[in-house]
Amino acid sequence: MFFVNKIKFNNVIINNSFKGINNYKDLKQNTVDIYKLQRQQDDEINQFKTTPNNALLSKISKNLNLPVDNVVSLSPIRFKISTMIMNQGVSVYHHELRKVITPHDDYERAKRRELVEKIEAEQMKKDMKSNEKGDGNKGGGKKLMSMEKEFELVREQEREQSHFNQLLESQSPQWNAIGQLQIPKEDAFYYDDLFVGFCPYSSDGNKDDPMSLLYQMLTRLSKFYWHKNQTKYEMFFTLKLNQMFINYFMQDETLIYNPQEISKFIELFENCNDQSVLNELIQHPESVENQEIVNYVKMNFGRLSSENYSVIFETLFRDGKDYFSSVESYKQHLLSLFNEILFSATAMLPETIINKEKELKEKWDLLLLEANRQFKVYSCFGTSPEPEKSLATDQRKLLHLVKTCQKKSTLDFIQECKRNLHQSLFSNGLMNSSLTNRELSVSIKQITDGLQTSISTSYTMLEFVFQNSGEISLKWDDFIVGFINSPMIFSSQPLAERFMQYLKSRLGGDGNSTYEQGIVKLFQEMVQLEHTLFKLQQSYNDDYIINGDKLLQELSIELQEELQEEDYKKFLVYPSSNYKMVQLDCHLLAPLHKSFSQDLDVEQQEMEIYIRNKKIYERELKTRNEKLVKLVSDAVSTQQKTCYFIGVFEDQAYTVEISENWMDIWYKLKAHPSPIPLLEFLNSNLTSQDTIKNTLFDLNKFGILYLLHRV
Repeated sequence: MFFVNKIKFNNVIINNSFKGINNYKDLKQNTVDIYKLQRQQDDEINQFKTTPNNALLSKISKNLNLPVDNVVSLSPIRFKISTMIMNQGVSVYHHELRKVITPHDDYERAKRRELVEKIEAEQMKKDMKSNEKGDGNKGGGKKLMSMEKEFELVREQEREQSHFNQLLESQSPQWNAIGQLQIPKEDAFYYDDLFVGFCPYSSDGNKDDPMSLLYQMLTRLSKFYWHKNQTKYEMFFTLKLNQMFINYFMQDETLIYNPQEISKFIELFENCNDQSVLNELIQHPESVENQEIVNYVKMNFGRLSSENYSVIFETLFRDGKDYFSSVESYKQHLLSLFNEILFSATAMLPETIINKEKELKEKWDLLLLEANRQFKVYSCFGTSPEPEKSLATDQRKLLHLVKTCQKKSTLDFIQECKRNLHQSLFSNGLMNSSLTNRELSVSIKQITDGLQTSISTSYTMLEFVFQNSGEISLKWDDFIVGFINSPMIFSSQPLAERFMQYLKSRLGGDGNSTYEQGIVKLFQEMVQLEHTLFKLQQSYNDDYIINGDKLLQELSIELQEELQEEDYKKFLVYPSSNYKMVQLDCHLLAPLHKSFSQDLDVEQQEMEIYIRNKKIYERELKTRNEKLVKLVSDAVSTQQKTCYFIGVFEDQAYTVEISENWMDIWYKLKAHPSPIPLLEFLNSNLTSQDTIKNTLFDLNKFGILYLLHRV
């Protein structure tokens, strides 16, 4: 059933007499055949995926741009769907590596800012020369006019910058603290995309998640409905058909081959018309699915109706293959596709055909990205003072590229794109890109931004070690690119965990030096420390009032001096739930965290500003770096178990080194459900009394122990 160029995936030939199903009325006589076919397909696919040294599986992995392990983990039905999209030249890009259009892509604005800065600099030089000549009072009216223009220019720039900053916050990808890249909803998913996005933190089990791998594979197979004069309701209706098709295969896989489910779907689908869809929309306005589709139409109708998209679709795309301009033909396409997924044999087409289709799609994808940039910049962002003029210029360039794509070779097309498009648009997120000179600038920035957001201190320390220790032969930039190109990037773990896996694979093996292995261990402990602090910070912000700590903190006293013996009976003691006690192998972790939680680049810039003498500045910078290198080396070479209190107090994160004796004391104290008399607690820990007394002042100061004055 599964074969490549008429060569079976395996040596078992299955003669299946089942011819498929075109109408739900055929189901009764074919029920047995349906279940038999499902078992045959599942057995054959599973046997194929588990065949040792399977060269064909490696080819499928390469064409899909998914690691072999990810392909093997696909269920039989999903494996079949993935081979179908592969045959159409569709592969997978990584969600975190692909270019997303942002306000920074208004290149005319960047030119205007450069021009304004140049004018301001020249004006400043003229003013300084004028003052030096002593003619500052001559031509006062002219000078005043110049100042007025300058002030107006500054005010205009401030207004524009304020608007720009607001746009950046809402219209740009943002990393959250747990290492997930959040893309603005209107840009995260398009039904007319050409490739499949892999998002490490989406769930295929959620049928409402358009970022899931299965959802996107089904969308690429189902194509989309479009014509130049389509109405919003046409768009809604065909998206509703598409969603019905997708929902069927997003359900529990045990139901997909159920004859009753198949019958129900085909009957509903065939009877679906504009009247029935409108009735449902009116009668069930609370439907989340309907609301989502309407919102999608609202956000994307203007984009798909724009002149740039129309030119690309009409000139390059193939009606009936890449999109459908007739509602009836689109409906029949979805029914045929439904039948093909369930009942047809799947063959892997020759790689020449697959590569040709993929190359076409990559070129179109580049043009669509530029068309989207122009639409967002000139119709949505509102950052351009003369959008019509700039748009006309950019449209001429895009039309030229469309004609080049249609008539010239791929090499000529790429050369023209490099002359007319910004290099960042070449960051398509495809690791197996057929376009020359794969661009990684966007990918590198997005990944490093994610690491700096989720594990900022650990990342800063590791980058510093690579660049300054002299103990690691790998270059930092090469290391980051290696991570981007590694199978680890496709793991479903948080970004920091994926990065740590890659670090272990490069520096943590038996063939690596003791220093490199020590760096891996140190990095792990620093990440653990940061994650602990993050969880405590979350708890501090989310549950602060509920757990009572805020109330106790307000009522607790802050000691101004050490308590005397007679004072112990005056207080109740209670441990803060905002602190956690941990035991780590590195006794220098706290000073390391303190040193590398600073922004080293900003610190260096400040040194350069305040130390005017270049030699003194270079000497001070060298001294700082040498101290940090030594601190890291000492932490690597002298491992010593140490206990820390890690937590949050008054919105500040603290790591407080503490004696191991406190391990037992802390857990005893935490066992009490409410504050207890301090003297009673001391008397119940006679062997640890001195330890408690000697640290009581500091632990109270950092909010680790609350002391409540007894009445």
